[in-house]
Amino acid sequence: MTILYFMKKTILFSVLAAASALFYFTQKGYTDSAGRAAVSGALGETTCSQKSCHGSGGGGLADNAGPGAVTISSSNMTNWKFTAGQTYHISVVNTDKNAKVFGVGVSALDNATNKSAGTFKITDATHTQIKTKSVSGSVRSYVTHNDQGGATLTKPGTFNFDWTAPIGIANVTFYFSSVGANNDGSEDGGDNVYSGKQIVSLSTGTAIDDDLMTSSSISIFPNPAKSEIRIMVNGLATSETQYTVYSINGMKMIENITYKPGSEISLEGWTAGKYFVQMNLNGKSISKPFIVE
Repeated sequence: MTILYFMKKTILFSVLAAASALFYFTQKGYTDSAGRAAVSGALGETTCSQKSCHGSGGGGLADNAGPGAVTISSSNMTNWKFTAGQTYHISVVNTDKNAKVFGVGVSALDNATNKSAGTFKITDATHTQIKTKSVSGSVRSYVTHNDQGGATLTKPGTFNFDWTAPIGIANVTFYFSSVGANNDGSEDGGDNVYSGKQIVSLSTGTAIDDDLMTSSSISIFPNPAKSEIRIMVNGLATSETQYTVYSINGMKMIENITYKPGSEISLEGWTAGKYFVQMNLNGKSISKPFIVE
């Protein structure tokens, strides 16, 4: 009797556990609750409208046919013109009035290469995260909602993050896709998908133009370099002049270093590729490229 009771109790516990797990994952199924990479609608990707998922892929409406819309904006970028190396505050907003939870996927790609351009930074860790995925032979970065992040937003569904503009790239496109889900416990046609894109371009008025990029005011040697470089400025620097070194994707390698003629910069741990030294000389932002082998 004791053994039989134990077996019955074990079976009952297993059934309850399986039911609880099913309920849990079904409830989480409103939209990939932990976010998904490569659904921003960029070249080589889809949006969230996929088979057995959301929107038209789940038998529902086509993208942007729902009762809302998705928009992108920046509080400190004017006319979608960026300055190389500057950080911008970006917002993606889903206005679906019927949605109970929201999802998002955003990428920023170089128009010339379709590779990620610039650097994303999370400013709202409660609702957003960064994910990466290889697409068309290169690893792309995405801002997505994080686990359950889209379920705690008030309407409209607003996702905020920062983006640091790249150096040496003229045109970038933001691709963005967002889901307004009904939270009925399934991923289906009742969830509306919205998508769009926005081109941003290097500002020729305040950014580093081609003349400044090739300016002879800054000398870097050796160039190409392997283990270290030295920087020299032709008579324009002061004791307060500082410089920052960026990768070609806009990542800051070293920041706000006071210039000392001929001082050595170690390249230990740097990957091979193109980099830029940027400093302000005579009121102008001047950048000089160099190569790490």
